[in-house]
Amino acid sequence: SSGGMMTLRMMREHASKFRAYTVAIAGMPADLTSPSTGPAPLNIYASTTDPYMPFEGGIARRGFAVWSNQQTVDYFAAINGCIGQPVTRTLPQIVNDGTSVIYSSYGTCGVDRYQVIGAEHTWPGGTMPGITTQNLNGTKVMLDFFVRYGL
Repeated sequence: SSGGMMTLRMMREHASKFRAYTVAIAGMPADLTSPSTGPAPLNIYASTTDPYMPFEGGIARRGFAVWSNQQTVDYFAAINGCIGQPVTRTLPQIVNDGTSVIYSSYGTCGVDRYQVIGAEHTWPGGTMPGITTQNLNGTKVMLDFFVRYGL
């Protein structure tokens, strides 16, 4: 999540440094006031039941305020010129691990969101402690996203 917040800041302050960005389990730091420097493709993962990074925004475990996942996505969707509502679908359940994944595509403007229902502060498809979804391979999705944008 610290790396995710660093990535959100990089996107906001230096959007053209990279062709695309992936953010996992992080919300936009609420005290970040620098203006955006432009659009950049964003692939973002968030766990709805993360005990450290509140999905609905508020105070994160380390005591700082973050935007909600929806506010974060809406901000970058606006910067990227996304028009209309995203196309949203529940991904197929691969294993019955108590989690599910909702995918939202904002179309050709370059914003993809994965809401992981029931997981904790973990990487999708990873093997770390805590409730981790195995219904999404976050690494594969991230790499495919980067390939789509020429990395």
